[in-house]
Amino acid sequence: MYTKKVDLKLTVISVVLVLILAINGFLLLNVFSDIRTKKGQGFSEAKEYALSLVEYHERVAKDWGVIEYSAVQNSLSKFMYDINLSTNNDELARIVLNQGSDVQSVIRREAEARQANIILSLISYDQRISSVVDPKRIGVSFNSAGELRINDEGLLAAETKVSIEEYVDSIPVLWERNLEVEVENGVARLTTFRSVEEREQSLKSEVDSLKAEIESLRIASGHAEMSGEGLTIRLYDNPDEFGNLYIVHDSDLRELVNELFSAGATGISVGGRRLTTTSSIRCVGPLIHVDYEPISVEPIVIQAVGNVENLESALALYVRSFIEPRGIVYQIDNEEKLTLPAYARRR
Repeated sequence: MYTKKVDLKLTVISVVLVLILAINGFLLLNVFSDIRTKKGQGFSEAKEYALSLVEYHERVAKDWGVIEYSAVQNSLSKFMYDINLSTNNDELARIVLNQGSDVQSVIRREAEARQANIILSLISYDQRISSVVDPKRIGVSFNSAGELRINDEGLLAAETKVSIEEYVDSIPVLWERNLEVEVENGVARLTTFRSVEEREQSLKSEVDSLKAEIESLRIASGHAEMSGEGLTIRLYDNPDEFGNLYIVHDSDLRELVNELFSAGATGISVGGRRLTTTSSIRCVGPLIHVDYEPISVEPIVIQAVGNVENLESALALYVRSFIEPRGIVYQIDNEEKLTLPAYARRR
């Protein structure tokens, strides 16, 4: 257990900031009361007074290092926008009381999340963390009285504890913070949060990350549209008078598709149908089916998204070896942007 009593400076800063928050709440109530009592008189002055609160919140957010955060910017922008749109004292008073409180909550939430993430990064930079395999817990708590406790089970280097102490010394602490970090397989992550707001923000970030990952997987697997640079290849039959020696067969398409995937294609469609890992290409009589559906021919259109140079290089050898000797007519176009459709189930 690492315990540190921080000097008087931190306590003084914390007390001052507590007073600032108290004054801030008083200002909101005072503005609300003042605007309500004017009842239509001095509305422009009341609006200027309300806008000064936006500037005040901007200064607080800047002092706490979160002025550039999107949530803070959006909250401040909405506060200012609604103030400017207000048309009477009653409406303005409601905006000041309700949204002023909301802005404070957002700034506090983002400041708490920022502090937690910085402490997490200080722990993550400790070289000893990379050697931890089995799950371990590290607890960090600090309060406005200047008390800092680190329960690390002997995991952290002394330098890391000093870095955490110096950081806590430098930030405003208005209430007790309790952070818990789990370390496993060399990775540290936050597992507990001081407030419901922090937990909500963390869960939202996790959900957004999972949504992005799911969408990425859907695109890569062919179950969502894909866009990017690539090639469009058109193949035409060129039969001779005796048979189908120069007709494009299903095997030609399979080999061509394999060449494209081997060259790094991230997505391919054949005849307008997106290929997946379970797709089939085969002849059914005179027709070519992709995933059991017939596709248009003359030409057969293959589109591939990927690095154009790599795709062209792979195709050059394949075309010279297997397409041109059989007289099959082809056309290859470089595309700056292709959009492949999502996989469609069999009707």
